[in-house]
Amino acid sequence: MPPHSPDPTGHPPIPAGGRLLVGLDAATQLALAIAGAEKTARLNSQYATRTLQEAVRDARLWLAEALLAAPPQTILSADRAALFAAVRLIRAAIRDLPRRHDEDAMAQTARDLCRRGWAGNDHAVAGYFLAEMFLQPFQSFAPPVDYEAVPADIRRGVVRHMVERPLFFDGEDEPEAYYDHITAVLEDINDRAESAPDDGLWAEVTAYAANTLDLLQAFPARRAMKALAVQRARLAERHLRSQGCQLDLPQPAPTPTGTRPRIGLLARAIGPRVESFINAAAIQHMDRTRHEVILYVLDDVEPGRIYHQEFRQHFEQVRDLQGLSVSDAVNHIRADQLDVLIATNVNAATLERMNSVYAHRLAPMQVLLSAISPTTTGHASFDVVITAKNTEPDDAQDQYSERIEWLDGHFNCFAFGSAGLPRRDDLPPTALTRAAFGLPQQATILLSGASYYKLCPHLSRTWISILAQAPDARLVLYPFNPHWSDRFAENALRLRLRREARELGVAPERIHLLAPLTREQCFAAAAAADLYLDSFPYSGAGSLVEPLATATPIIAMAGDTQRGCQGAAMVRAAGLDECVATDAADYITRAASLANDPVRRQRLRQHLAAHALASPVFDSEDYARRFWNCVDHLARKVRT
Repeated sequence: MPPHSPDPTGHPPIPAGGRLLVGLDAATQLALAIAGAEKTARLNSQYATRTLQEAVRDARLWLAEALLAAPPQTILSADRAALFAAVRLIRAAIRDLPRRHDEDAMAQTARDLCRRGWAGNDHAVAGYFLAEMFLQPFQSFAPPVDYEAVPADIRRGVVRHMVERPLFFDGEDEPEAYYDHITAVLEDINDRAESAPDDGLWAEVTAYAANTLDLLQAFPARRAMKALAVQRARLAERHLRSQGCQLDLPQPAPTPTGTRPRIGLLARAIGPRVESFINAAAIQHMDRTRHEVILYVLDDVEPGRIYHQEFRQHFEQVRDLQGLSVSDAVNHIRADQLDVLIATNVNAATLERMNSVYAHRLAPMQVLLSAISPTTTGHASFDVVITAKNTEPDDAQDQYSERIEWLDGHFNCFAFGSAGLPRRDDLPPTALTRAAFGLPQQATILLSGASYYKLCPHLSRTWISILAQAPDARLVLYPFNPHWSDRFAENALRLRLRREARELGVAPERIHLLAPLTREQCFAAAAAADLYLDSFPYSGAGSLVEPLATATPIIAMAGDTQRGCQGAAMVRAAGLDECVATDAADYITRAASLANDPVRRQRLRQHLAAHALASPVFDSEDYARRFWNCVDHLARKVRT
């Protein structure tokens, strides 16, 4: 695109190389740069042509140059909402592209000016800071940040930038770098806020961070989450206390002797999804003569559905807390004077309403289920985590802030009720054809439904390396799970997979990304596949139900955390020890061997067809017995 000429698609003219336009005052220059950056990035998200990608680079440089040149008052009077929107759009648009030399040079200039600005109390530091924020990848933009020196009008955007999760990882080291970055950012905010508890600045920074924080992209890191979870909990608890919340439990009235232990289960919503299927395995066989169990539902959006009604009928009492404030919901739960409160939804990623309730002490004993949450809570309100030795590493206790209560036997167990569990024989023949998914009939299909947020570069390169050793195989992914998020950098993922394939000597056409599938389509895809590939270092749980139910062999890896061990535990429980790898090289070897051996795959398929549905993964009656024995033990500790 020639300098200063508009693109035929209609975005504003972007100066080549990001040079400032001649003859414009600073305010006009900055306004044009913001508009050009925002519109160019949006066009790129739709079309992703090479010309547009280079235009996005130029737009970023133009905006950075305008920020470095603008006087403080110009920046403070600019449209900051548009500015930060442009920052996020452009960072998402070109994260997967290697940086040009002129981008590196501009980033270093901004960094140097920013450091000198902080030290010299330069009022133009806001522009330098924004330019650096715009240009630097998150792992290079480390704390401490001098929040006091950031003008109040842009402080919210700066805090948001510091804690906002990246939408996409391009390099193999980025998940670890992001984990280190966000842990350091939260620790920095927490330490400084707690050292100056009466300073309103830190209440403001804490509130911005708490309301923005989303740790979903930290889970693919190859390490325990405890350090990060503890910092997140510190931030959340301080924020809630600043809002007047009473996190500690008031002194309860004495429990009448001879009464059944009172157990509370707190759920966000009831519907045909993984958390409900795991909870149902215990609930449909619970013995009401032993416990009084109350269900609390915070935000049920599916009333009237058959599964919803079926789930609720197992409880003596159901408390609907929809529409209540956090404090009112907490008071309703506390009023029941529970012995034990069990958390039944994932609680690790954000400080939304459910997790704000979890941060309160709701009962004398508060319990986390490792099969529901992929990590410790870090909260003082939780006492115990129930987990199983086959889903934990040797140093499990070091990875939890809660005390471990071991569940006898296997943990991850699923029951489906009226939602059903389709088997291969239950599916119509047309659903099992490769044509139904646009796939070649004769290829060996390697399938994975691992969520988009688990598809870090180390994992995708491992899978593509299997293709290099299995020439007849195709890799088929359906990662866009709406239960996880509605934000996906689909085009960036597609480009990264194609680039990785070329680097590893594999034709990019052998990789297929499917659109989001319904539950029934997930079962059909698993039945049509030859081999299912579990993810690592964050392994699957609910996503392994489909291949187990349809007798499709699975390759998994045993990791170093609960979320890294659960998939391997389910595969072993189904009798497929030979399909569990110890590291990435072993994973590639085992998967490639199976991909090239149809006779062995058929033997494994016959084994799963005969034994998988009778395995501990689906034996809900035995699981319920073991689970309620464990809960009863905890409740009696409270009573004594």
